[in-house]
Amino acid sequence: MKEPLKRITIKTVAEHAGVSPATVSLVLSERPGWVEQFHPDTVKKVRAAAEKLGYRRNIFASAMPAGSTAFFALVLREMTPAGAESWQHWGFEGALLEGVNAGAEQHGVHPIVVTAPADPSDADVTKIANVIEGGVFGSIVRTPGAVLEDLLWARLQLGHPIVVVFPTEMTAWPSNIIDVDNVAVGQIAGKLLAARKRRQWMLVRFQQMSEAHKLRVDGFTQAARQAGVRPATLRLPMGIDEHEAAVLIARQLERVSVDGIFAVDSVASVGSILGGMRAGLTPGDDYDVIGCDASLWRTPGLPRITSIDISWREVGMLAIEKLFKAAQTREPSFKNVLLKPRIVEGDSCLVPAKFHPDQHENPPAPAELQLRPHLEGE
Repeated sequence: MKEPLKRITIKTVAEHAGVSPATVSLVLSERPGWVEQFHPDTVKKVRAAAEKLGYRRNIFASAMPAGSTAFFALVLREMTPAGAESWQHWGFEGALLEGVNAGAEQHGVHPIVVTAPADPSDADVTKIANVIEGGVFGSIVRTPGAVLEDLLWARLQLGHPIVVVFPTEMTAWPSNIIDVDNVAVGQIAGKLLAARKRRQWMLVRFQQMSEAHKLRVDGFTQAARQAGVRPATLRLPMGIDEHEAAVLIARQLERVSVDGIFAVDSVASVGSILGGMRAGLTPGDDYDVIGCDASLWRTPGLPRITSIDISWREVGMLAIEKLFKAAQTREPSFKNVLLKPRIVEGDSCLVPAKFHPDQHENPPAPAELQLRPHLEGE
């Protein structure tokens, strides 16, 4: 009968290399900030000992302070079935996941991914609570509902680092959120239409609006006032898809003269393209369409939408930076940050040269350059 293989531990490697177990742990973490603390000969000696002994790093106990875990919770929105917003959901949610994974890889930590519907049930909350309270060092949560927010606030008060990405209501979170500057989204849309010499504007929104959409409308209204324009408003019924929205938008365009549209979300954006074409208009020529969260929409033969949004991948990378720093410093709270929106040019509205990055206006800069703190009273 074969003897069981002897387990190679950090202590074993330390004895072989003639250094302390703490030195081995830090060197084999492969984190630059820690490895660089040691003389190159020490690093070389530790790595050689680990390789000779066949040591394998335990990812469940790596990268984080002693007594902690290398795993964090990542709560995403539940994937919707194919339908009105499936293209947008899969595209942006995937970009967010990619950014979180990229940042996590840099820090040697690992996500435990769970999903939640927009309106989670008690069973959904219990499932998420089991993960968040099950030993992870922190949590990144995308747009939690009110019930889930109660759980997150309770955990935050106990010192559990939380990063909330795109909250339903920003005012409900005095700290710990990452969001886009939605007022700036609307302002940029108005400034872009004004630069295009458009004078007959229309705002396309739904009858009920989220806090984010209200802020976009506020920004657009401010820009319209500055441009001396009084935009018309089309309020779409709740629950319709982009094709149903297109029918209503086409009817409106057949009744009134419009040369510029700002649509506050992805469904209204796509509906504005399809509706204009139903009315016999050419987007980007007869009228401009500026959308939101619509840069990923691609349909062969149809114009791409000029969209004002942000990089969800950069949001994911920033979220892991905030989470990791909170865990390392043991300071679970951080100031809210807003991301400066960018223009992603499509065919539906050509962007004047002064808006391009080389003109230093609205550039899609790296995430760290896009941030500004959201302070109370702003």
